[in-house]
Amino acid sequence: MIKLIKNLYYCKKILNLSTEDPDPKDWVSDIKVKDSHLPKNFSRRDSTVPVKNQGNIGSCVGHSGRVICGDANIFQKEEPSPMWIYKMGKKHDQWKGENYSGTSIRGAANSLIKEGCCFESFWPYEDNESSKPKEGAALDASYKKISSYKAIPCDNIDQIKTVLMDRPLWYGYMVHKDFFSLGINGVIDTDKYLSSEKAGGHAVALIGWKYINNKLYWEFQNSWGRWFGNSGYFFMEHRLFRSVIINSIGPYYLDFKDGYFNPGDDPDLDPEDPIIPDPEDPIIPDPEEPDSDKDSWLTPKVTWIVFFIMLGVILFFYTFSYISNNFFTVPEAPYIDDQGNVDWDKKLEYEIK
Repeated sequence: MIKLIKNLYYCKKILNLSTEDPDPKDWVSDIKVKDSHLPKNFSRRDSTVPVKNQGNIGSCVGHSGRVICGDANIFQKEEPSPMWIYKMGKKHDQWKGENYSGTSIRGAANSLIKEGCCFESFWPYEDNESSKPKEGAALDASYKKISSYKAIPCDNIDQIKTVLMDRPLWYGYMVHKDFFSLGINGVIDTDKYLSSEKAGGHAVALIGWKYINNKLYWEFQNSWGRWFGNSGYFFMEHRLFRSVIINSIGPYYLDFKDGYFNPGDDPDLDPEDPIIPDPEDPIIPDPEEPDSDKDSWLTPKVTWIVFFIMLGVILFFYTFSYISNNFFTVPEAPYIDDQGNVDWDKKLEYEIK
């Protein structure tokens, strides 16, 4: 029943990320990997911006871009505007005009190079394609540009992990209909997913990884609210990860001149040797490995349990009330009239009988 409800709700999400072939002009990253800095499990869930809901417009690129940019040092005081990223993506993507729903990750990345991204306060998110920015949004965005974006091939697993320990990655993939009814553990069943019909392209933020039954699963932050999957997150097996990707040969990462915020220090890190050897990037220590088993008590699983308990209590009292009214009706006394007055002579006669 729950899966049916989820399917009916999430199947209405607009999935219109471009399904164009990868662009050979994309700059493919060449990152030096340090095996000693790659833990078995890793997640940025506690450091990224909170999960939000894109609503009923095709703004997944804007919302996933919000997560990618949100970990940059320059956005620690205020979140980036997903609407700005989405709308500017249309302006700089490969299609003429902007009178359509959806855009591409590449278009949004190009817009971040040329125009930057404003704070959320300059263009608050609305579930409306006709939304407009406030005065000063373009000027504010011009102070927060990226220097470049790069793609990491899907099979360069250690390179992807190395960058993830420093910043989130941008990923576009083909959604299949099995995705809509994903369970509360957030783990995609690869075979069921691939055997279901295709639904459309979607953009999400890659934020970590973990091993389940000795298989590598990548962790993603979605933009369909906290009721989806595992509190708004989901896990995809590496085999599926590389087979459903669209638009690119692998996930993208962005270069901000001011670097990225990373909580915690790694005492074993050599401060003279950064994780990503980019001369424009600051030397940032590795974050401590978070405890992926800890989570808020208010999970969708707990919420559903509380909901069904309350529903059961309501049904019990309704049933009890119905039975009481129909089977335990007290007969009216013959010595009391319609106004509630007692005829004491009739009462005495009734009691004697």
